[in-house]
This record gives sequence, C-alpha cells and structure tokens, in this order.
Amino acid sequence: QTIRMPNPNNGSIFISYSLNDRQACVLLQSALEKAGFVVFRDEESIRKGQGWVSALEEALKQCTAFVVLIGRDGVRRWVGAEVHYALIRHHSPHDDAQRLPIFPILLEDIKPDVLPPFLSLFQADRWSAADPLPDALISDIQKRAIRYEAHVGFEGCPFLGLRAFKKEHAK
Repeated sequence: QTIRMPNPNNGSIFISYSLNDRQACVLLQSALEKAGFVVFRDEESIRKGQGWVSALEEALKQCTAFVVLIGRDGVRRWVGAEVHYALIRHHSPHDDAQRLPIFPILLEDIKPDVLPPFLSLFQADRWSAADPLPDALISDIQKRAIRYEAHVGFEGCPFLGLRAFKKEHAK
C-alpha cells in the first residue's frame, strides 16, 4: 500500500523574511502551525552554537514549501540568497510533483514590481499582519506542498541483525 503524505521528519514550510518583518513572520508562523504545518523560522529553529549557514542550507534542502515575506526591504541580502536557492529547487526537478512550491507574500502596500524577475513569475498574495492569514493561502500550501511517498506494511522482522542491508531490503 502506498500513502502519499508529507514527511514530517524532513519537510517543513520554510519562511524567508527580513528582520524588519519579524512581527509578520511570527504571526504567519503561528497561523501555519495552527493549520498543522511544521514551520522553519531561523531564529526559532537554529540552536545556539549551531552553524547557521549550514542549518539554513539543510532547511532549504528539506523544506516542502517556501514562503517569502516581502516588506519594505524587498528581496535582498539573505532573503535574496534563500529565494535563489528556492528557485533552483523549483526549476531543477523533471517531475512537477517534486518542484518546490514558492509562495511570495507582499506585506502591506508593497507593489509587485519590487519582485526580482524570476520570483515575479509566481502569483504573489497580499497580506497585512493586522488581518488573519487568508484561508485560500493556507489551502494552496496544503495542496501544493511536496509530498513524499511512504510505503506502509512489510512482512517479517525489520531488523537484519549484523547482516548488511541490500537493495531488496529497501521496503
């Protein structure tokens, strides 16, 4: 039996944001978590003493959806680097189901023309942190997040003792 579901151990929603948009990011994170998502937000997800660049890289490799908040700072510095990586993950796979979905969110009165050329190819949502997160956005993320195949059910003991695992043991 094959069940298609997000892999909670590896996947999460990555939120990219400028520090000036921290308050909106915290509200977004809360709304997404209430909707049942696992969320990666750098300030909360990276432990003290952990190499933050490698932690960001790993989170970007493993995320199942990418949300970028675009406020008055636009898309530059680290947000720009994160967007660049997300775009590569979106355009690289041949299988459409494995393309990283990207959700640009324009904050307050930010105009779409501030989006870099490749990011402007994605439909941007407008949101004010004073308002609830639109149900349609939450629904779109739920529908479009990358799904991993999980195989349920196998016969026999799942442990091989001291023998090596082989290709036929993958299930």
